[in-house]
Amino acid sequence: MTRALLALPLVVGLLAPGSAAAEEVVRRAIVVGANEGGSLLEKLQYAEADARRFSGVLQDLGGFAPEELELLVSPTVAELSSALQDAAKASETAGKTLFLFYYSGHADQIGLQIAGEHLPYRDLKDAIRAVPADVHLGILDACRSGAITNIKGASVADPFMMEEPLSVEGEAWIAASAATEDAQESDLLQGSFFTYYLVSGMRGAADTGDGWVSLDEAYSYAYERTVARTAGTQGGTQHPYYDFKMQGNGQLKLTEVRLATATISFPADMAGEVAVLRLPERTPIAEVAKPEGRVVTLALEPGAYLLRRRVEGGVQEVTISLSEGSELVVDRWGDTEVEMASRKGGTADENEYVYISSPIKWDPDLQKLKLDLTRIGEGLKESPGVAGGLSVIPGLGQAYNGRWARAAGFLSATIALHSIGWTATTGPAGSLTGPNVLTFLAFATHGWAVSDAIWNVHRQEDFRPMAGVTISAETSWVGAPDHPWSSGISVDIFPTSAISIGLDHAGLVLSPSENRYTVGTRVTLGPNTRRMRLAALFGLGTVVINSKDSEGGSSGWTEVLGTQGLLSISVGALARYYLTPRYFVQAEGRSEWLDGESHGVWGLGMGFHIGR
Repeated sequence: MTRALLALPLVVGLLAPGSAAAEEVVRRAIVVGANEGGSLLEKLQYAEADARRFSGVLQDLGGFAPEELELLVSPTVAELSSALQDAAKASETAGKTLFLFYYSGHADQIGLQIAGEHLPYRDLKDAIRAVPADVHLGILDACRSGAITNIKGASVADPFMMEEPLSVEGEAWIAASAATEDAQESDLLQGSFFTYYLVSGMRGAADTGDGWVSLDEAYSYAYERTVARTAGTQGGTQHPYYDFKMQGNGQLKLTEVRLATATISFPADMAGEVAVLRLPERTPIAEVAKPEGRVVTLALEPGAYLLRRRVEGGVQEVTISLSEGSELVVDRWGDTEVEMASRKGGTADENEYVYISSPIKWDPDLQKLKLDLTRIGEGLKESPGVAGGLSVIPGLGQAYNGRWARAAGFLSATIALHSIGWTATTGPAGSLTGPNVLTFLAFATHGWAVSDAIWNVHRQEDFRPMAGVTISAETSWVGAPDHPWSSGISVDIFPTSAISIGLDHAGLVLSPSENRYTVGTRVTLGPNTRRMRLAALFGLGTVVINSKDSEGGSSGWTEVLGTQGLLSISVGALARYYLTPRYFVQAEGRSEWLDGESHGVWGLGMGFHIGR
């Protein structure tokens, strides 16, 4: 390593997350991610995702209890300050304490930039020090977005948070870049370079063989990998910065690999860089720079993963499946066919590699294609496609995943709601989701079962819906006797997380005297939180009427123009809740003006999200 660290002494012999001593130590953390820095700053892509990853590894491997870890996503400065004050109050009566503060977002030479506000470094430092603790640890991946490799963080005149000498025993400060450099985030890694490698190190890539990852080891690993990976980027080489001031004996142990619910190990005779991607979306999870001569163990959550190893002359990869308690040794690799492709309009330096892995391989001995049934079996063993397909019967996908209680709940709930809903049906029938709330809930529960089965083949990262497309089926109940309810399909396109425009409730309105076919457009305005979206709704639509004769038959099409009824205008609000990271239910209320009359409309919908 180009920048060696001294061993980290500690105030209290502290702080191994799984040790006997740790039972008497409170490990408290505030983790902050903010993509928005203000109207004049380009929005970051991955700061909030970085915070979620870091929060996850602290809980999984760091011994941070959920009630002692606060994750703040896009907070205001006031909310962040309040959280620090609450942490100080909560620590007043605690015994031995480690307090950790992590931030990923925008910054400049003055301090953190969050939603157009500044939090000066001096104020932040004072607030962290005000939390009673034996050890204070601050980690900042302060950033400003850029182009292909997004530039994060303005250069500062002095080393980060070094406006005065450190005076409190047991402080450690880490920044993603040195005083005169920019920090960077990567589209390929779907996160910042520094946090990605810091989390990889904490998952075991930095462990030197004792089953623990210390602050020294995690920082050293993140430093080396960040420097290596940013050497050729547009933003230039990035050198993380640290300032540790500790006294005592031992090292500050951040994570314990043995606490993991599942692990993979690379044997001593293997060497090279291994990237770990979570399937099916191939989300980058960790990267191991494996040295020869030492076993490296990586802590992962149960699920399916693709491991990709770069070797001389090509790439090798293997797909693995981890269940609860798995301890897998990865010692077999398959050669991967490599296809070189370039972006449209790109230069030779911008070429990308697309890796193709198939169960069908050419056998040179037999001189014919060979089907690897083992790989097919592994694919069917824990497959989102199989789980979703089985969910045509509610709960069967959960049974495939081994979630028997949930399987029974989905099956019984769907059957009960359908039975009661259709028994209670009154009025016209034919809706996509039924004429009453119970029938709608039956369809919604079935949809939830399908989405839950697909998503929970393996646990994935928290998903916050951002840009993309949503498709939903909606049923509305209208305060008008001649057309009491309707059903339709809506499509919302999100150029940003707060705005959508799309198709509004295209479908059918049934009544005794006429059928109305509706189509329109709508705009929604409102923020997405982790699982909820509240938004204002504005709609503009048209109505085509198919009248019925006295015997209920069709008497032909009538198009009502202008003020006579073609135009419908609606204003209201919708609330959307994500039951899984891709599947949501929603409720809406609106006032609708049609044919010179105003009606109140309330509705329920369900749908899925495509995108990020």
